[in-house]
Amino acid sequence: MKLGQNAESGKGTVQSVERALDILEALNENGEMGLVELSQFTGLNVSTVHRLLGTLIERGYARQNPQTSKYSLGLKMLFFGKSLRDKYELRALAKPFLRELVDLSGETANLAIIDRDEAVFIEQVESPKMVKMFTQVGTRVPLYCTGVGKALMAYLRDEEIDHYVRTRNLLAETENTITDAEALKAELHRIRKNGYSVDDQEYEEGVSCIAAPVFDGSGRVVGAISVSGPTGRFDLEQAVTCLAGDLKRVAREFSARLGYVHPLEGR
Repeated sequence: MKLGQNAESGKGTVQSVERALDILEALNENGEMGLVELSQFTGLNVSTVHRLLGTLIERGYARQNPQTSKYSLGLKMLFFGKSLRDKYELRALAKPFLRELVDLSGETANLAIIDRDEAVFIEQVESPKMVKMFTQVGTRVPLYCTGVGKALMAYLRDEEIDHYVRTRNLLAETENTITDAEALKAELHRIRKNGYSVDDQEYEEGVSCIAAPVFDGSGRVVGAISVSGPTGRFDLEQAVTCLAGDLKRVAREFSARLGYVHPLEGR
């Protein structure tokens, strides 16, 4: 069956992207294919397939076998698959740690990751209380003014942080939002020193949060876990005193589950 039967692209789609995806799907389904085979399978003319393959090969999404001259998927597709598997694995592994945080605090616990200069919530265990904080999985929030965002951002390389503050408008979401680049850098330094971040109604009025980073076996920050609640009930000063230690411990145990060895533990 040909993948590219329709000459016209569908509403809201880009024809060149559709054609490139047809080629990738054909290679995924059939393995190595010659130029003519790809043309026949996708319904695209040979010159179009050849042109698109040139771009896909240059970007690492396809490769050409020098012995057979046939084409197959490139290594970058393997890395994409690994990245997606890692995210699903991270979600599955997070559940017991998030449940422990809910048991300790009585408030909602979240897991977030960095994606395209934003924090994205990928897992949550809700508070059992009637009034609680709820964030839809998949919600994207800024790095600079959220608990999980700052916990993630604090462990980026210095050049990445510099690029972020240079290229982003640090808009005031509330009167508590840090909008000065140097003040934000100082805050990130404190987070690295303390091992946790706080969001004192910086992104949304009436919402407080405390968060800590999660690392993988390579020492790279791969996520942040947080506890958040209504400010009137979830007092940050008390949370720092009573919960920060447990939050960091849970984050360390989660990181250890991912293969991370804490520097002090590795001595």
